[in-house]
Amino acid sequence: MNKTYAKMPTRKRRVAKANKQIVIIAVLVALIAVCNIIGAINYVKLYRVKAVVPTFVDYQKDEPVSIWQQISDITGGENVNVLYNLAKCESGLNVYAVGMNATNYDRGFYQINSYYHAEVSDNCAFDLVCSTKWTNNMINAGQLHQWTCSDHI
Repeated sequence: MNKTYAKMPTRKRRVAKANKQIVIIAVLVALIAVCNIIGAINYVKLYRVKAVVPTFVDYQKDEPVSIWQQISDITGGENVNVLYNLAKCESGLNVYAVGMNATNYDRGFYQINSYYHAEVSDNCAFDLVCSTKWTNNMINAGQLHQWTCSDHI
C-alpha cells in the first residue's frame, strides 16, 4: 500500500473538519453582528438620537412656527428655498438626524459631515440657528455642491 494514500484523511474526517470550519465562521459572523448592534445602541445613547420634529417653537411667540419661516427669519430671507429643500432632502427636516458612514457621520438638519467639517461642533450641527447660518455661508461661498442632495434642488 502506498504511504501517501494511507495518510490521507477519510471522507468522513474531511467532512467533519469542513463542518467545524463552517461553525467557526458562523460564530465569528454572529459575534461581529452582535458587536455592530451594541455599537449602534451605544451610539444612539451617546448622541440621544430623537424622533422627527415637524415644527419648531418660536420661544418669543410661544406658538408653532413653520420651518420655512424660521429659516427665513434666521437668514433674513436669503436662500430660503434652497436651505429648506436641502434640509428636506438631507434629513427629512429632522434637526436631530444622524447619518452613519464607515468612519464618520453626518449630523443634524443639513447633515454636516463630522470628518470633512470638524470645525462645526455637534452642538452647532444639531442646532437649527447655528447650522442654518453655517450652511447659508457655505452656499454663499459656492459650496452647495458638497451636499449629496444639491443635484435634486
